[in-house]
Amino acid sequence: MKRLWPDSIAGWTVATIIVGLLASQLLSFAVHFRERGTVIAALQSFHVGERIADAVRVLKQTPPTQRPHAAERFNGSTMWIDWEPQFPIVGEGRDWRADMLRAAVIRNLSEGDWRGLRVALIQPQQPPAREERAGRPSTDSSLAGGSLAAIERKMETGPLYGVAVQIQDGTWLNFVVPFVGAVSYWSKDLIVALGLSVVVVAILSLLAVRYITAPLSALARAAAQFGVSIDAAEPPLRGSREIRSTIAAFNEMRQRIKRYVEDRMQMMAAISHDLRTPITRLRLRAEFVEDEEQQRKMLADLDEMESMISAVLSFARAEIVVETRRPLDLAALLREICADMRQHGHAVTLAEHGPILFVGRPSALRRCFVNLITNAVKYGGGARVGVTSREREICVSIEDDGPGIPESEQEKVFRPFYRIESSRSRDTGGTGLGLTVARTVARGHGGDIVLENRAEGGLSVRVMLPTGRADAEASPPEVPARAVG
Repeated sequence: MKRLWPDSIAGWTVATIIVGLLASQLLSFAVHFRERGTVIAALQSFHVGERIADAVRVLKQTPPTQRPHAAERFNGSTMWIDWEPQFPIVGEGRDWRADMLRAAVIRNLSEGDWRGLRVALIQPQQPPAREERAGRPSTDSSLAGGSLAAIERKMETGPLYGVAVQIQDGTWLNFVVPFVGAVSYWSKDLIVALGLSVVVVAILSLLAVRYITAPLSALARAAAQFGVSIDAAEPPLRGSREIRSTIAAFNEMRQRIKRYVEDRMQMMAAISHDLRTPITRLRLRAEFVEDEEQQRKMLADLDEMESMISAVLSFARAEIVVETRRPLDLAALLREICADMRQHGHAVTLAEHGPILFVGRPSALRRCFVNLITNAVKYGGGARVGVTSREREICVSIEDDGPGIPESEQEKVFRPFYRIESSRSRDTGGTGLGLTVARTVARGHGGDIVLENRAEGGLSVRVMLPTGRADAEASPPEVPARAVG
């Protein structure tokens, strides 16, 4: 059921407009048909009133013996006449049509034409009641019983009304007047017209709403790009005043975040650089320590500190360097990296794969994969590299036969300088920034890195990157972005 509900501003707006249109149209049709019924009844009453007046004037001058035959000439689709010498039809009720018909008859009759008038709604399934005088019961006539129902079936109309006019000689002329029945709202033409109006309004509304919400879509894309690259392009200021204000606020926030990150990176680089001077002084002083064992430990600690500072400087400088995205063959890049590792004597294998086109930053991606493969070689004795390409994702897997990483620690190892155990200590080399840099690169391309222990032992690292199409949507290839390698 939820699938039928719109989930976008455009969908909700168009749905609201269509529902409002249908409601207004149906209300208008209801009012129109109600007024139409009133107008038709008024016109019919006016026409029937004239015919009744004409019939009364003619029949009152006709000899009583010829009146039944003369009355037949006035019978038709709009009126049926019966001449009753003594008893008029007594109606079963009155309504607005009866009042309208009574007024029309009175308006067309002169005072000398009639002595009494009765107008009422009658039912075809029962014989019309007749007034009893001096205890005499009513008698059947041509309008009694099934004859009235036959008239209604013949005329194929709505309600029947009885009009009894007493002329000057005391006899009664009984008229049966059929009114036009209820008109159905849902004709074929009406449904077609309503459907066409809904389609036209829906199309125009959709075009208008898409134009109005286009700046919001651009803002959403810019926000997604900003989450991938801090140097993504700003969304243009366009649209309504409220939308322009929102975009301006986003751009201002974006600039503040960018300045904040740049300031922190520059501060980190400056601090790391300034620490080199006191480290150099400590190194010189350590040379004068007479205890060789203490001197060795002090120099080792200073080497470790300098290595960490160098890593931080390298990381900070890489963040400040701007590298432009460009198309590259990811499979060829992995082959080149694995070949270099094998030339240095490392046990690295690569499952062959055809060309995989990807839009990214070559230097940053190289550093990402080098760091991951180096970790696999260092802690697992070797690395098996594979790559698979799906519809919207590229997955690069790096497996080793090392001790693996406990699940509780797998997220923590991406923190800068984080160590989990002695087997992965700085004694084996490195500063603890390798996985941090690798994940930063992957997320900078709209992807991520996932760690998983293999059932047969060892660690499996999966680098998931969006395909070239998805990546291009997240951040255009020509937009400069900060590299991390």
